[in-house]
Amino acid sequence: MKKVISAIAASVLAVSAFPISSASAIETAPANELSVSTEVLETSITVGDTVIPAGATAVTVSIDNNTGFNNNSTKLLIGNAYDVIVSESYTPVISVGDSMENFCTAAFENNNTVAFSAASSELNYSNGEIFTIFLETNHTGSDESIAISNEEAGNILRKNVNSTRAFRYATRGDVNDDGYINSADSSDVLEAISQYVQLNPADPNADYFTVFACSLSLSTFFPDAPCAEIVDTDKDNFVSTDDANCILQYYTWLSVGGDPDSCPYANNYCGEPVKYYY
Repeated sequence: MKKVISAIAASVLAVSAFPISSASAIETAPANELSVSTEVLETSITVGDTVIPAGATAVTVSIDNNTGFNNNSTKLLIGNAYDVIVSESYTPVISVGDSMENFCTAAFENNNTVAFSAASSELNYSNGEIFTIFLETNHTGSDESIAISNEEAGNILRKNVNSTRAFRYATRGDVNDDGYINSADSSDVLEAISQYVQLNPADPNADYFTVFACSLSLSTFFPDAPCAEIVDTDKDNFVSTDDANCILQYYTWLSVGGDPDSCPYANNYCGEPVKYYY
């Protein structure tokens, strides 16, 4: 894909999205370096159910010197000379890189800011394309910049609820109980499901286990969680990839300024307080 980087934007088109200490004092190449490349489509293509017309601009975020990640969050700032191409559900049309095919992903757009998040149960060490979005020229704006935001896609602070001497409150979706709901919580759910499958090889439905079963071995699957209920983000009494998707959608939605009480992902109860006894 042809690199198109202007002199003005070059300083913000390559950033480290995963700050990790260097393994060697003589290492000079930046670790986990993200870059943006663009390409104008000569012919139309179809992504999912959406036809991307010829003349549209494909914008690809890639990673180099990857030290390994199982969750990713990236925000793109798009100049007002472009409109983000969206699907029938009004979410950005996304094409993920080959190495990201086993990741749960989410993407939302608001005022030409696009947030993309991904989570997996396994570390990805591959270099190359992470995701691609598509833009149309609107001929009304003059800002043609495309940049990776230096801000995180968003660490969403959980809602605070007063506790008493008899019980406390946790937050649905904050499965590691660190005070934030983000893509790391989503990957924790996927890791727990993978672990449960390994422990129950004879169970054909092991990737969809009950909250009760989770609570019996909570320290194994979610060692930092105060109760199993906070993992059940869709309130169906099961731990599944649906819960990982709920967390990822909620986090990504709020990352572009979405209302936490109206996340478009169905049956999403992330951010809700859960009472538990201790």
